[in-house]
Amino acid sequence: MDRRYDWLLLDADDTLFDFGAGSRAAILELLADFGIDTHPVTVELYEAVNAMLWRRGDLGELTQTQIAEGRFFHFLACLGRTDIDHLAMNAAYKTALAKQSILFPGALELVRELHEKGYRMAIVTNGLAQVQHGRLDSSPIAPFMERVFISEEVGARKPEAAMFDLVCETLGINDRRRAVMIGDNLQSDILGGNLAHIDTIWYNFNLATRNDEIVPTYEASNYEQLVVVIEGEK
Repeated sequence: MDRRYDWLLLDADDTLFDFGAGSRAAILELLADFGIDTHPVTVELYEAVNAMLWRRGDLGELTQTQIAEGRFFHFLACLGRTDIDHLAMNAAYKTALAKQSILFPGALELVRELHEKGYRMAIVTNGLAQVQHGRLDSSPIAPFMERVFISEEVGARKPEAAMFDLVCETLGINDRRRAVMIGDNLQSDILGGNLAHIDTIWYNFNLATRNDEIVPTYEASNYEQLVVVIEGEK
């Protein structure tokens, strides 16, 4: 078969895993354990603080350690809860989140189909090793992934070229035209692939408006479209 790609480099969160659902389950468990109101507004406050810090991380303004240690510091400050240790809360949250392996509907079927078609796959994700390994290793998609690259472990993060250089070297990808980066995040997945001279597929499942400064090679809004793009079908 004359295929377009040999290697599929897949983002994890919000590409295969429903990070929002997993995070909400973990944060509800955490709030209850620390005696904090589990009202939806409280959950939304945490999610807003966390998202803001990760966006700054994608822009290179914060390290992963600063994000992880800062999110509960700012969250608790907003609540006026000076009686709770933000570092202890963050440690408990990572433990809770590591148990959440909620896939999007159809994600397992997608990777199984791609595997059966002969594609080689690897996860390339930003995040904390404890959390990502806990979720990935217990997931049914794990057997289909030849390698997992987690930014905290490799010492570089998307969109840094060093992350993709290490991935290509480790996987033996000598011709980068034979690989494609697939992910939902323009700033990390798509910009990273572009900077590394690797084709990109923006998995735009929530139909977001594209930032014209970061242009993917292709775009797909569901898994069926994603397979069509990977296969190079018209």
